[in-house]
Amino acid sequence: IGAREAAGHSEQELFTELGGYSELDEIKSIVEVGLQHGDSAKQIRESLLASGYSKQNIEKALGSVKLS
Repeated sequence: IGAREAAGHSEQELFTELGGYSELDEIKSIVEVGLQHGDSAKQIRESLLASGYSKQNIEKALGSVKLS
């Protein structure tokens, strides 16, 4: 992807477009592992927020993993 094509995209969108995982996918994985290790949703949420992940994606990930 060239610089001109990249200009209208966020860093996260570009990363996903280039074959990487989105932040949401990353958070879902972290949530799943945390739950498997016995961490509460509250503990996981607080840890992810402290690590700088977006609150919106954290809530989406927690909602989708809990429903699974």
